Amino acid sequence: NGLIPVLETPECALFETGAILLWLGDRHGVGPGAGDSARGDYLKWLVFVSNTLHADLRITFYPGLYVGDDAAMQAALVRTVQGRLAVHLRHLDTVAARRPVWLDAGRPTGLCWYIACLMRWMALYPRDGDRSWFRLSDTPALAGMLAALETRPAALKAAGAETQARVEEGRRQLEAAGLDREALEAEARYAYARDAVAAARPVASPGPHLSERVDKVLTHPVIGPIVFLAIMGLIFETLFAWSAPLTEYIEEGQAWLQGVVGGWLSDGMLRDLIVDGVIAGVGAVVVFLPQICLLFLFLAILEDVGYLARAAFLIDRVMRGVGLSGKSFVPLLSSFACAIPGIMAARTIESRRDRLVTILVAPFMSCSARLPVYALMIGAFFPAAYGGWALLGMYVLSVTAALVAAWILRATLFRGEASTYVMELPAYRLPAPSQVLAAVVSRGKVFVTQAGTIILAFSIVLWALAYFPRSETIRQEADARIEAGEDADAVEAWASGAQMEQSVMGRMGKAIEPAIEPLGFDWRLGVGLVASFAAREVLVSTLGIVYSVGADADEESVPLRERLQADRRPDGTPTYTWLTALSVMVFFVLACQCMSTLAVVKRETASWKWPLFMFAYMTVAAYLGSLIVYQGGRALGWGG
Repeated sequence: NGLIPVLETPECALFETGAILLWLGDRHGVGPGAGDSARGDYLKWLVFVSNTLHADLRITFYPGLYVGDDAAMQAALVRTVQGRLAVHLRHLDTVAARRPVWLDAGRPTGLCWYIACLMRWMALYPRDGDRSWFRLSDTPALAGMLAALETRPAALKAAGAETQARVEEGRRQLEAAGLDREALEAEARYAYARDAVAAARPVASPGPHLSERVDKVLTHPVIGPIVFLAIMGLIFETLFAWSAPLTEYIEEGQAWLQGVVGGWLSDGMLRDLIVDGVIAGVGAVVVFLPQICLLFLFLAILEDVGYLARAAFLIDRVMRGVGLSGKSFVPLLSSFACAIPGIMAARTIESRRDRLVTILVAPFMSCSARLPVYALMIGAFFPAAYGGWALLGMYVLSVTAALVAAWILRATLFRGEASTYVMELPAYRLPAPSQVLAAVVSRGKVFVTQAGTIILAFSIVLWALAYFPRSETIRQEADARIEAGEDADAVEAWASGAQMEQSVMGRMGKAIEPAIEPLGFDWRLGVGLVASFAAREVLVSTLGIVYSVGADADEESVPLRERLQADRRPDGTPTYTWLTALSVMVFFVLACQCMSTLAVVKRETASWKWPLFMFAYMTVAAYLGSLIVYQGGRALGWGG
């Protein structure tokens, strides 16, 4: 009808905020002056509508935000606020009949638009189907204004732009005075709501609502964080415990399918492409599903119960120190299990700036895929007494790196005022199973159908790099050695390592060797770095191949550890020492060696710009961090 499309423009969302800000600015002595009587009248009425009509309407439609699930109290609050709303509407109708300065027949003002929007909202969306509480015929002057305005959408849009400029002016004045405008807005809104609740509550109040009593414990400055850490610890312990068997089933199913399909096909490139490229690529997607679905199951339950909002409130003060808000904490914490669900959890952050910063630093958190790398290096080169401390150091480094990176990004690329975390704490309630299940299925489906296609493509590309070119000489030599009676498994392991060395990936490892040599790495680790782009834990199996131990080598493999310990440079010095192992672990803490993460970042940001930027800056950070550790350690005589 001409008005509703205008409601969807960006300016409309500014009215409530802008009006409250202008009122607060005037209250604190920094608002626009009233020297111009026409302008002063306009602002006065804009403030009045926002702080009465709009506030009443908000409380009418969402009473549970202010009094919880108490149905009787909600009904009393709605009756009280609707009574106030009727008074305010009659007052506005009386003023409109006198045609004040803000009702310009020649050029509608933004305030006319604002009132018309609210009235149309009331007329179109009656609360609980009850249309008796508001009738346009009760306010004939305002109804006439509404009818006239709905035929002039272009004029209304111009009025919106004009009022937006006034809103921005009020914001600038508040910022210049050093006032926290978002906090002041919340203060005004809740002060009005508290008055309405007090008027609706019976004189013989039964005392604080159950939600209020629970919040005194869960948001307590000392007890609250303890409860929060206990809940998060339980969730992540459960996440690891429950997802591990499911992940193993998926990996076993993948191995079974590879064996069956491999048995059907004759040896050759097609067999290797399907078995090691396509099926392995699909497995690389599906293997993440247990962690993703379980994490979003727990988050959906906590959100539905009402606790997630309290948790974000608790941690907000800490996160504000690096320019983020409390809503960034849960995605970052989730990234300890896997960066992919952590990045997807950042969707709950309304601020685009905060959401991007959170996404860009989430991969620093030490996910479970790094554990095999840590376990191999610590088990091979660190005494048992220091292994736990080395592992703890990696986790401390990951958290420190994420916080420092967030602070730097907010101070450079994402400059601006730190977001004030203002939210309405929802009432506690039992989670709705259907909603929880729908959230889990929806987010799992998004990952498989959108990020999964990119992961599959990357997996096939990496397979091709490790497969081509093939050397028939190596194959013939392996066949001859098997026919001569040598152990077939040992020979096949040697052949795989030799084929890897002369493949494109092997040549890439040798090509980057001069660049990574200052980090204490050789070409074999270079091959591992390239291969681990598929997934960080692939480093372990890749080293198993290039050291002729076998592709099934894992972090507990004694032969692989012995080969690493025994490896020597041409000058006879050890290729790996504890300092080299530390350098490798620091690199893997800071680098974004995960194509799945990059695919999800592309999906969440709808652009390749941010995943490429993230890969570049994290690789630079990893290189510099590893360089400082290795060269600094050598300068101090600590191995190497």
